[in-house]
Amino acid sequence: MPNGKPSLKRQDMPNNDLIPSKKQKTSDPALGVVLIAIATGGTLLLDSVKVMGLGNNFDPGPKAFPLGLCAILACGGLIEIWQGLRSTKSETKEPSALRHPDEAPRSKTVLILLACFLVYVALLPWLGFSVATMIMGTGMMMVLGNSWKRAALVSIALIALIYLLFVLFFHVPLPGGVFNLKF
Repeated sequence: MPNGKPSLKRQDMPNNDLIPSKKQKTSDPALGVVLIAIATGGTLLLDSVKVMGLGNNFDPGPKAFPLGLCAILACGGLIEIWQGLRSTKSETKEPSALRHPDEAPRSKTVLILLACFLVYVALLPWLGFSVATMIMGTGMMMVLGNSWKRAALVSIALIALIYLLFVLFFHVPLPGGVFNLKF
């Protein structure tokens, strides 16, 4: 205590592991690899679309949107890898004892979310859009730390918005599944 003032350091503060520091890792190279793998797989699946080229000026064709999404995913993956490699050069590994007990490792959360998405893709034709999206949306938001009530409300709003856009405005039918739901 110089000059009669108590000196508070970061480690003396309560819940100091919840306060972001400059040494905490902000990116995950494993996530970048997964994003690039998904983008590569999506690009390879575009070969099954039996259309030559990307379309014309007024109609970009069925390959343009998925190809754009794959490019965005690949760029995001490269950025994630670059930031992860850059941050690991200048940081020292903090022991996991300093991590908040409720906080799961980031890579574990990413893998759980990826598994939720794969389950969603598998359930979509069977359960239909509304039921599968409700299960997937609520589950993924709960994994990210939301309460089940909030997650369910946001999922319902998401389903309503997608239904409004695709079914009412664009006249695109959504899968009804075994329940043959119209919404």
